[in-house]
Amino acid sequence: MRIVILGAGYSGTALALELVRLRPGLRPTLVESSARFGPGLAYGVSEERHSLNVRAGRMGAFADAPNDFARWSIGTADDAFSPRPAYGRYLEALLDAAHERVERMHGRAVAVSRANGEVAIRLADGRTVAADHVVLALGNPAPARPAFADAFGHHWVNDPWDLAARNKLAQRDGALLVLGTGLTMVDVVQSLRAAGHRAPMIALSRRGLLPNIHRAPRAWPPFLDDMQGAKLAKIVRRVRDEVDRAAAQGIDWRQVLEGARPSVQALWRTADPATRKRFLRWLRPYWDVHRHRLPRVPAVQVTRLRRSGVLRIEAGRVLAAERDHDSVHLTVALRGGGEIEHRVAGGINCTGPDHDYGRSQDPLLVQLLRDGLIARDPLGLGLVVDDAWRVVDAAGEPQAQISALGPPTRGAVWEITSVPDIREQVAELADRLTSGA
Repeated sequence: MRIVILGAGYSGTALALELVRLRPGLRPTLVESSARFGPGLAYGVSEERHSLNVRAGRMGAFADAPNDFARWSIGTADDAFSPRPAYGRYLEALLDAAHERVERMHGRAVAVSRANGEVAIRLADGRTVAADHVVLALGNPAPARPAFADAFGHHWVNDPWDLAARNKLAQRDGALLVLGTGLTMVDVVQSLRAAGHRAPMIALSRRGLLPNIHRAPRAWPPFLDDMQGAKLAKIVRRVRDEVDRAAAQGIDWRQVLEGARPSVQALWRTADPATRKRFLRWLRPYWDVHRHRLPRVPAVQVTRLRRSGVLRIEAGRVLAAERDHDSVHLTVALRGGGEIEHRVAGGINCTGPDHDYGRSQDPLLVQLLRDGLIARDPLGLGLVVDDAWRVVDAAGEPQAQISALGPPTRGAVWEITSVPDIREQVAELADRLTSGA
């Protein structure tokens, strides 16, 4: 069986390795447009100062060996937060150990078609790859570009992981706008300072919420298993009650969230569209900052920058942006009321990936949507997939020869961005593909 995986970040790499573990005779093909196979965007363009926000003991690439990364990274404690590039090197080492069992192909897929019982993948350079099954392991898409960014001209950086553009921005005199106040903002602010930027930075988001800080882990049992299909308000009340119960025992709320985590995907799967929509509208920002937390070291660094006045956190939205010579005049509507004005020398987008593929300019996604081979999630959370991770086409039919993996499947399960979540999905998909091989 010829299996071609489009994307060689964590999702695609882990699937390829799991396939050859389960069926040594298989030789899956990884197609990757960048120069490196394994690290992907998340771990390939980071700096040593950027930390994983999951402890090393839970970052193993395989579901049956969660502490494999900590063992590989000699001297790293299970509860440590390793540098993100170290995880990229770990994935590269796993691929190197697989030798020729995984074929690596440099290229960018721009089209997928079906004919005569097989799937054809066309690359940007004109090559065509034939497959019996294709897996879309496309990772996280780029952030959505805000309309006001046009006023910044070439001083707007829409890809926060574009190192050259980011370093060029750091050399600008004057304040910088950092759009977003989540985990990406924390990494980018550290990088801008390290690259020499000394002027103030204004981090802006609708609610001005910063990620919470990790604390020492402590077991808390799952407590939402009986809430599938329940109304959102009832689930929230259960979580609050559990937090109160934990507090009475001197236990931190973070452990309660760890107890909620095993149930999140099942809760999302059984939630009706109205419940999902309410969650995205009212609770998503609060879920993100409580669920996706910061290690203590970068959290302390952000606190110091705020106290020194270098970093300012604001809650609001940009009302207007006007070019004025070599700077931009911003008018910001504050969340609590009123307006504030800023003059900035540039801006960088740290709002996170835009999973609404209906807005994507990626040639492959544009073609797949146009030809009806995939369907956009109605809430803008990636692709429609079935319970076996097969993509669903525009007519509502699962495609037996095309699957999706990782962030593109967010609409089906919500939590599918961290390694512990994705590796369970990898194990499921690998088992299905090898069972049918």
